Amino acid sequence: MGARLYEVIFNWDYYGQYPAKIVAVWEGGLAIHGGLIVGPLVGAFLAWRWRLPVLRGFDVAAPSIAIGQAIGRWGNFFNEEAFGRPTNLPWKLYISPAHRPPGFGQFEYFHPTFLYESVWDFAVFVVLVAWLRPRLREHPGALFFTYAPSRQLLGGTVPRPAAREPGRRDRGAHRRRLDVSPDASGARSLERLNQSAGRTQPHVPRPLTHVSSRTPTLRYNIPMRLEQVGPYLWRIPPDAKPGMRVPGLIVADEALISHIRREASLEQLANGATLPGIVKAALAMPDIHQGYGLPVGGVVATDAERGVVSPGAIGFDINCGVRLLATGLDVVEVKPNLDDLVNALFTSIPRRVSAPRAAWRSLRAT
Repeated sequence: MGARLYEVIFNWDYYGQYPAKIVAVWEGGLAIHGGLIVGPLVGAFLAWRWRLPVLRGFDVAAPSIAIGQAIGRWGNFFNEEAFGRPTNLPWKLYISPAHRPPGFGQFEYFHPTFLYESVWDFAVFVVLVAWLRPRLREHPGALFFTYAPSRQLLGGTVPRPAAREPGRRDRGAHRRRLDVSPDASGARSLERLNQSAGRTQPHVPRPLTHVSSRTPTLRYNIPMRLEQVGPYLWRIPPDAKPGMRVPGLIVADEALISHIRREASLEQLANGATLPGIVKAALAMPDIHQGYGLPVGGVVATDAERGVVSPGAIGFDINCGVRLLATGLDVVEVKPNLDDLVNALFTSIPRRVSAPRAAWRSLRAT
């Protein structure tokens, strides 16, 4: 409860907009600081209620918490998370391409910061049990309050992570899909590395993980695997989600991608790529945003014989979306009357008063 409350309080800009997500602990979002605050307070209350020595209880809990943290950090190893900057040290950690943050796709080995914290926590456990406990036996509570600042002492001694995870908010761990702002530490660190080496990195396709701002926003979306295949083109591989028949292609720069990844647009684009008869790719324009089926700003084309007609890209925010029209006319009949058709559409379809007629006539070019 404490870990969740801490996460919610310090990320209220998100949870205030989506209060139903406050209880969605299965989607991630726990802060160990909250657990370390609320847990001892609850323990102290129960000890007082049951007439047990409160400070002695704190001293019993401190070594247990430390060794629990030391063991728990190894989950980061199996998830390929909680790693730091690139390194070639003998104890370097290999990270597979799918788990490398943006701007670090060309690096294979990173600092195992989870290991540093695990070793630190184990050392704290040994010091508490073997050295401090015998010396502080006559001072109830001293052992616990000696342990309490140990996590903060670690913060300035390990290499800074290449990416931060705002989902679990324990200041050291990263989720299976890492989060990093492309205009923050990750991109700047890479730029400094390139400058210090006296070179510029050529553009190469690199896989992306979940990209967000410094504030966690994504709580309900499945992180989509992305590859940058051009300066302004990103690709969702057809094996990123079961049932995809074609890849997804997104036209955006890195700043736009960082915003697009905050919602379910890419997941919806991958859903669109499962439509029967879809050809080439499921496309997303730079203004893509979450809809109720396909993403708004998404474009799909289906085969006339094997495909389907799907008016599914219905608006989410301002009721923008798709209206399905059917006609028995073919292009040979329509083309000679195209000007009259565009004028009729301009007259009949509701629009802003200031919408210029020239914009509607541009339909002819389309």
